[in-house]
Amino acid sequence: MRFAVRHPVSWISLTASCLLVTVLLATLALWPGTDNPGNTVPMPRLLLQYESAATLREHDKSNPVGKTSPPSTTEIPNPAGLSIVIDDLGENMQAARVLLELRIPLNFAIWPHARFARETALAAHAAGCTILIHQPMEALDAAAKPGPNPLRTGMSRENMEAIFQQNLIRVPYAEGLNNHMGSRFTSSPEDVHLFCEIIACSGLFVLDSVTHPVSVLYKEAHAMGIPAARRSIFLDDKPGKAAVLAQLREATRLALQRQQVIAIGHPRSDTLAALREWNSMRDPKLRLLFLKDCLTPP
Repeated sequence: MRFAVRHPVSWISLTASCLLVTVLLATLALWPGTDNPGNTVPMPRLLLQYESAATLREHDKSNPVGKTSPPSTTEIPNPAGLSIVIDDLGENMQAARVLLELRIPLNFAIWPHARFARETALAAHAAGCTILIHQPMEALDAAAKPGPNPLRTGMSRENMEAIFQQNLIRVPYAEGLNNHMGSRFTSSPEDVHLFCEIIACSGLFVLDSVTHPVSVLYKEAHAMGIPAARRSIFLDDKPGKAAVLAQLREATRLALQRQQVIAIGHPRSDTLAALREWNSMRDPKLRLLFLKDCLTPP
């Protein structure tokens, strides 16, 4: 009985003591000190965590010290590996789907005036591929048909700029540009220089497809401060799946020897079949690159 009478009083005393301690601790936590200059109220811990999460990306950009993840290929100047470019895209959505199903780094060079240019660019962008404007240019062979709105030698700057601006609209998410045909145009330093002046204001990089041995597109672009690259191998100059596979094996061999290889192919049935077969058995040590990893810095 004596215990039953005293127990409620003891419990009330204990509760009051706990409340007093809690109030004292809260007061100390809010008391301004040397770590809080200006006597401002400290930010609650939870808010600090959210603020850190919101600014993490900017913090990483401005303070790269302490990064633990391996550097991306863009942090390594001209890394060795293989970059595959597929030209002449935009006319056949099925070919684009076959390429996307490979699930490897690919570069889509899209004809601006192709029927499905925009759709192909959107699908490639959604898959994380690099997109180029595949710009028709004048060929040495007068009978060659490079396509609508080609760049021609002797063309005015105004006409070149109008064509380029239209193509930027027709091929959304373009990061670069390469030439379709163009053996005459890319061999003319004056015309290439004029066009590179236009490209330089766009932020796009340039890939010289080297359709002629004396092409100056890479040289002029690089001299003007435009990130640029040039083609190493054509995958399908010779018809047939076996020929394409042989070129893919050669490109792989060079890349595994610590060289940087840029290979250009086309959405032909033999090329697509060869790419599918090669991809299923390619060397796991082979490094596949996007073109933006292969650019010579300005």
